[in-house]
Amino acid sequence: MTILHPSEVSVYSLLGRQSSSIGDPEQIHLEGQSAGAHIVHQLLHHAARQAPSKAPFVTAFLQSNAIVANPVDPAFKNDQFRQLCVALGVDANLPDVLDVLRDTSKVSTTRLIEAIQSMGASGIFRGVTGSDGWVRSDEMEYQRSGGLAEGLRSAGVKCVIMGDVLHEVSCSFRKCTISLMKQDDFYQRAYPCRSIDDLLPNLERFYRPESARSILVSYPRLVDGASIGEVNRLQGRVSVDL
Repeated sequence: MTILHPSEVSVYSLLGRQSSSIGDPEQIHLEGQSAGAHIVHQLLHHAARQAPSKAPFVTAFLQSNAIVANPVDPAFKNDQFRQLCVALGVDANLPDVLDVLRDTSKVSTTRLIEAIQSMGASGIFRGVTGSDGWVRSDEMEYQRSGGLAEGLRSAGVKCVIMGDVLHEVSCSFRKCTISLMKQDDFYQRAYPCRSIDDLLPNLERFYRPESARSILVSYPRLVDGASIGEVNRLQGRVSVDL
């Protein structure tokens, strides 16, 4: 089940329309940072799967994020979906609940953002597998096998560049301010730990529990009695690395 129309679908269809009506269709370039890079990576997977149909872009640039694990199935996110509905005051059991969530006259963008911000460790949303073909369960296997690269070449994508940035942009919508901060600091503030027990739940925002545990044990273990500052520095380091 898809909660909302995936942003990837909107971007992809927009690219297709724009490349045929405005400018040079051979000069459409994608760039994404952080969550945007995650979306660009999903667009790359979709373009490769659609080959030999031509992709509506020729290059892609991903900064400070990418898809590094297979997506989960919808059932894994049912509790999160219900938490979102509770935060919005919407009945999750309505037969047309997805249409309600998509209707901005019923659920405004501002209201949706505020609801997600109130969800704590459950406030991270990523695509789940579905029958529409946009998010598939074997993305990492497809990528490792060379299928992604071969599909992109067949779809006319000329190059993909992946990199990292030193700073993240921190936005305060209520105060209308934008600031730059080092990535470690950004993630320490975005997902602060109150104790060492918060490290694993913070990782579980993004990954399955078993994957989160495997990631965490690959880092040096904090000593007993580690300070909150040390815990948060580790949290920031792990988040930046991933």
